Amino acid sequence: MPRKHLFRERPPAAATLSPKQATNASETRILKIGVGCLMLCVLGCGKQETPDATARHSDSSPARQLAPAKPQPQTVVPRPENPQAAATIDANVATTPATAEASQAQPINEEPALPKRHFAKVELTEGHRELCKVLVGDPMPAITLPDLSGEQQALSNLLGERATIVIFWTDNLFMARQQLADIEPDLLTPFAEQGIEVVTVAVGLSSEAAQQHLADARAMAPTLIDSDGAAFALVGQERLPRTYLLDADGRVVWFDIEYSRSTRRELQAGLQHLLTQALPESAVDEPEPASNL
Repeated sequence: MPRKHLFRERPPAAATLSPKQATNASETRILKIGVGCLMLCVLGCGKQETPDATARHSDSSPARQLAPAKPQPQTVVPRPENPQAAATIDANVATTPATAEASQAQPINEEPALPKRHFAKVELTEGHRELCKVLVGDPMPAITLPDLSGEQQALSNLLGERATIVIFWTDNLFMARQQLADIEPDLLTPFAEQGIEVVTVAVGLSSEAAQQHLADARAMAPTLIDSDGAAFALVGQERLPRTYLLDADGRVVWFDIEYSRSTRRELQAGLQHLLTQALPESAVDEPEPASNL
């Protein structure tokens, strides 16, 4: 059986091709060679790494991570001949920046300092000072006047054991009437059992008029009647009401020539300070300040 169909016939030799066929064959070979070169270029570029990837690999290499740190230069401090000075230098050198930062990082468990009680400073203008005959540190003048019942009373006999508040007032000022109304809640209620006394002096008023104003203000304090103003003239002139805070010896430790909210605050603060000085700190029961200051 013939096997001629099992074998392909070889293409004719180039010499036997026509010029057109030879040209087409040459173009086909050139095209195949160009496509092959292009594929090789594409495959070769895909295998190359970018500079950024190379840098990342180099940064994360074990050799770079385990590189030893450079030693820091040490400052050499000359040691003086004086032993005490040398010890001071050693102590300063031993305190390194790391130690200082560690000490600053530690929490400081210090309780905040409590505000110190004190007598408010009495500040007067030159004109107001001329109206005052009794200043801080001076004793209260010896005053003897009739009380509401008409009996003569010496002011020195009405002083409190630890502190005394003397108020000179009149009825033609709203501030004076307000101060009378504040005597009970600000002074008598919180401090009545701590050895203080409140004495008022009605200037230019009769006994009947003074009693009416005291009843309206609900002020239950001993009151002296200075109907002609002679007793107040020993203390000063004009500027009523006036408030004087006296210590146990009858000396003025604070005063004000008007009545305002600051007068109430300063009077209570000065009174608490005076009572704290009179007894040990642990023996004083501090009253709660008035809520409507």
